[in-house]
Amino acid sequence: MSMRRTTIKDVAEAARVGVATVSRVLSGGSASPETRERVLTVAAQLDYRPSALGRNLRQQRSGGIGLLLPDITDTFYGRLADGVLACARSAGEPVILGATGDDEEREGELIGMLVEQGVDRVIAVPSGEGEIWAPTLRAGLTTVFAHRSAGGRD
Repeated sequence: MSMRRTTIKDVAEAARVGVATVSRVLSGGSASPETRERVLTVAAQLDYRPSALGRNLRQQRSGGIGLLLPDITDTFYGRLADGVLACARSAGEPVILGATGDDEEREGELIGMLVEQGVDRVIAVPSGEGEIWAPTLRAGLTTVFAHRSAGGRD
């Protein structure tokens, strides 16, 4: 037997309402109490989970966080990555991790990839200077730079 993911159309059919009504109820919009209860009950029975891919296609964003570090084997950067991943997990956000090797050219390639992937935010320990980060600014990405001071080495 082939298992397939429950769609919003499946919920709409089972609840005897339109797809727009299901969408409105699930996003907290207006509906009669009876309709709201029926849609939520059917969605729970069918174990409906909204498609992040569909939502992201509509928003033209994949969401999530890009994390660029010079060296993921370094204890400090490993701890930084672990903290970002833990916070992202608790928020239900995906993380794309890239290692730049402290190479500006590689960093530029990874920046381009993150912009293409449509992440919403970038956290980075930058290797390059100013202009290399212009694509994130043009794309409207929230970008946070982190670093450790010379005295902070493990």
